[in-house]
Amino acid sequence: MQGFRESRLLLILATVFACLGAATLNAQDRPGEGARDPLLDTLNHEFREQYRQALAATLVQQGPVIIEEGDSLILVNNGERASVLVKPVGYHELKAVAHIPLALFVMLSFPHQG
Repeated sequence: MQGFRESRLLLILATVFACLGAATLNAQDRPGEGARDPLLDTLNHEFREQYRQALAATLVQQGPVIIEEGDSLILVNNGERASVLVKPVGYHELKAVAHIPLALFVMLSFPHQG
């Protein structure tokens, strides 16, 4: 019984972290959307600009750095960027199919209490 509780806890934690990651991605500014308060838009823009400058300065001081961004890997070296697609289009289709067993497990382990 203890092993079942631990596996349920791990599944719940994994789900929470996945949701937090998705929320972070969705929280990024979308074109044409802004805060209701212009001051918040100004503060947000200023923060992003300061972050962009700090990141650029950090990358210039570092040796070669590899960054994963979406489906690409980016090599930053001496201020130059080179990008390569590392996940083929079929990857996302395969990933969607691979999630079916996980979805079934979740549905059967946590039945809907409607």
